[in-house]
Formats: sequence, structure tokens, C-alpha cells
Amino acid sequence: MCIRDSINAEYMGRQGGIKMMRLISVGRRIGRNSNMIERGFSYDIRKIDRDIYLFPGGKKQATSTLIWMHGLGDSAEGFLDFFASRDTPVPTKSTKVILLTAPEIPVTINGGCLMNAWFDKEIDANRKIKFNEKQIWESCNRISGVVEKEATLMNGKYSNIFLGGFSQGSAIALALGLTSKHPLGGICALSGFVFDFLKINQDRKDIPVFIYHGEDDEMLPFEGVKRGYQRIKRELTNVEIHSEKGHGHSISEEEIITMRKFLKKTLPSDIQAIIHYTSR
Repeated sequence: MCIRDSINAEYMGRQGGIKMMRLISVGRRIGRNSNMIERGFSYDIRKIDRDIYLFPGGKKQATSTLIWMHGLGDSAEGFLDFFASRDTPVPTKSTKVILLTAPEIPVTINGGCLMNAWFDKEIDANRKIKFNEKQIWESCNRISGVVEKEATLMNGKYSNIFLGGFSQGSAIALALGLTSKHPLGGICALSGFVFDFLKINQDRKDIPVFIYHGEDDEMLPFEGVKRGYQRIKRELTNVEIHSEKGHGHSISEEEIITMRKFLKKTLPSDIQAIIHYTSR
């Protein structure tokens, strides 16, 4: 049996006056041969190869970009509903969201099952998890290529480009963002971890980092990953670490609200976008 990190948010209505969220593994399915697949609430949504691009709707110019990486066994489609909804964690209408899909590779810890993964992992003879560092940096290099393209579109403003992800994708976002040769705008890391071998670029010590993890995470126990989070908290100047009691390996409503507050502080505002484009 192949274990996957796929998640997608779907609201179930209200229970006891609180809006409840159910997490499911099947995202919105879209046609492989269609470039323009759907018009979101504030996005024009396009599938490009295996990735999904959410462009600001209404002919708005994107003034910032969030590049998002999914978890083990998931895909770009698994997070489409998460971002293309009225409850999106992205607070600005001028932000482009790029949902990347990892390559399909055999995953040793899952018996060699072929699945979308940013890197392979296995358990060694000492019962410790071992990560394929070569694949980790290959994934980072691929995402760096997307960052470079977005920076070109934004006249070299790397600070308007943000990285984020869930689980495996969270670890990749942290690895790239904390070692990047360019100062990116920020990192959102949900239910992830920090690689022990990661050497943080001290020129990146001021990058804003948002971390959220469930205290009852059954796949990546909070107590097991907390040391890595505390390490970057010590080495960086602008790190938020949030944990939630009773919350597992998923995304909660409180998590979305808290992430939205972080992005509201760090993303260029829509007013700044208007000023930027009317002054050109």
C-alpha cells in the first residue's frame, strides 16, 4: 500500500456555530488537453504541462508570485480548490499562484511505489529516515528555474516571490528559500520539517518564514520536527512558529486564517500594485 500526503480542503458546513473543514485526497480533476481550464473567483486558471497557474483575473497584472509544492503522492490539482476559492489564504488579488507537480519516482519507504515526490526517502539499518539529497537539490534547481522566470517578469524583484508547501513540499520550500542566492519575499511551511544537513545562507537570515504544524500530526510528529524549527528560529530574525492542539497532518481553518495574516503582512498590497503600474 502506498502512503500519500495528498490533501484538499472541502467545507462541510457548520457544526456548533463553527465552520468545519473536511480533508479529502481527490482534487478537482481537469482535462489534460485544456490550457484554460476554469475561471476561479479571482483567477484565470491554466494548466501548463503538469503544473497549474492561477493568474490574477480581470486582466490584473501580477505583482507577486507564490510558488507552491504539494506533499508526497499529491499533485498540483490537489491544492487547486485550496487556493481557487473564496477562502483562499492569499489575501491580495494581484498575486499569481503557481502550483507545481513533482516528478513521478519510485519511493523506497513505500515499497518502491511510483508516485509524485520531490525526493525519495528510506529507512536505513539504524531505523533512521534517509533522504536522497541529490533529488532534493534537483527539485530545488527546478523550482529555482521557475523563480528566475517570475523574477524576469517582475523586473528582477525577487522579494516579490514567495515559496510555500505542505509536508514534503514544505521541506523543499524551506531548503530552497533558506539557501537561495537571491532574497525572496518569504516562505510558508505547513506540516513539514527542516533537513538536518541544510546549511542556511546567512545572507537570507532576514527572510520572513511562516511555520504551522499540528501537535497531533501522525505522519510528522511535532515533537520530532520541533528541533529543526527551533534551529531556524535561532538562526533567522523573522520566523513565526505556530502549533495547533488536536490538529493532525492536514490543513485547518485556523491555519488558513493565520497564514492569510502572515501573507497580508509580507505580500505587496493591491494598493502598491496600482501605484506600481500607474507610475510606469
